[in-house]
Amino acid sequence: MAPRDAHRLDLALIRAALILALSIALLTAKLPPGVTVFLGPLRFISGISLIFTLVLAARLGSDSVGDVRTGLLGLLQLAGTRPWQWLTVRTAQMWIGFLSVWIVRAPAIAYMYTLGGVRLETILLNEGVMLIVFFVASSLALLLSFGASSRRQVGSRLVLALFTWNVFLIMPFTIGSGIMSSWPNLMVPGLTEKLEWLAGFSLSAQFALATNATTTPAEQLPGIILYGSIGIVLSVWYWQLVRTCGTTTVEERGRPQPAAVRSGQRVSRRCWDDALAWQAFTHYSRGARLVKMKIIGYALLAYLSWIAFKLDYEVVAMIASPVLCGGLLMNAVNKPGECLTHEINEKTIGTLLLTPHEYQELAAGWRRGAWRLAAPDLVLWGVLTAASGLFHENAPPVMLCVGMVLIASQHFFILSPLMPFSFLGVTSGLGMIGVFIAVALICVLAAAYVHPWAGPAVLGPLLWGITLILKRAFPYWMEKKVASVV
Repeated sequence: MAPRDAHRLDLALIRAALILALSIALLTAKLPPGVTVFLGPLRFISGISLIFTLVLAARLGSDSVGDVRTGLLGLLQLAGTRPWQWLTVRTAQMWIGFLSVWIVRAPAIAYMYTLGGVRLETILLNEGVMLIVFFVASSLALLLSFGASSRRQVGSRLVLALFTWNVFLIMPFTIGSGIMSSWPNLMVPGLTEKLEWLAGFSLSAQFALATNATTTPAEQLPGIILYGSIGIVLSVWYWQLVRTCGTTTVEERGRPQPAAVRSGQRVSRRCWDDALAWQAFTHYSRGARLVKMKIIGYALLAYLSWIAFKLDYEVVAMIASPVLCGGLLMNAVNKPGECLTHEINEKTIGTLLLTPHEYQELAAGWRRGAWRLAAPDLVLWGVLTAASGLFHENAPPVMLCVGMVLIASQHFFILSPLMPFSFLGVTSGLGMIGVFIAVALICVLAAAYVHPWAGPAVLGPLLWGITLILKRAFPYWMEKKVASVV
């Protein structure tokens, strides 16, 4: 355990990013003289903290990726380690990592309390909800890591599961309210109130309730009990998986399987002529199924957005849709980095290099599969970019700039698994992040002082130049990584 948990650069970067985000939030918290009521910045800080809570939960919970595949759990059972002991160790590791990052919030929260207008009870409730969110999210990430093949897979599945749960609780009330406003005779009396009570247990509703100045502990207690119980169930579920893992001996695995078991096995998938694109799209992503799910999900999102427009919540729809689409788009276009990470972790990169392909050709093949995977996201992002002009005339260039950055991040993330934990590697990584920040500032200045559409016009050539440099740097870092693992 020590070698893997040592040198936690990821936690150090998350801690630094959280400090930076909180510092920016506190800069916006300066009040005019005589003004003491200030609940907005607390919600802003809590929103930032919620994002970092989910990132931490996914990162720490995914430390268990590979425990089954590498045979670690089997060795632990042979060593006499009980499942509850292993669960205790994993849980303690997650909470220690979480608290080591979470402690940096204490000065910011203390400063917010000194500004006045925020009750200590509200702050404590908000902190309690954050702890419960981490407990549930980390337990779910730990459970998902049992059969996952990469950290990124755990993160994407965690976000998808939480989003689905939130929609599952909110959607009945949203549909019921839409029917009530259009066809009130079709609704059962009292059903809307029950659906509203159910929607109150969603993550978004619980977050809004925790940051409300008038919320009492009695109002927050049902949600805390519900999500605390869910976290316990997820932990028990993981314990059950660990307990049953390794019960089949090596001799039993080698015996011929019954016909009923063989008939239930998945049929081997046919590889494309473009094998690298097939590997990125089908082998690592189950792309055909995922693309269908995206299309269905986006159609459902469009319907929910229409309901939100009918209820005068268009701002919520125009924020939630780009955030969801942008996250899925970034996950899809960064599939080449995930493929490279798989090859390195599985020690198959040496075999892959025996094929008559150069380093750039490997990356190009994975990108072709990634573009197929990102097709629904690109279409929706284009629709959202065009539709954003209906709300503000400067929104389309902003959406276009964000989309360009998401696509250009592909070349950054494919270099990420190649960077060593050394002075040169860390400096190069921070340098690339600094270049992206500088380009973003130049784009913002051009849009603010010249014209809103000057932002995309300036950003396009700059990103093209950056991606060209990153492409040229890819073979260099690839050779260094291959030399260290082959």
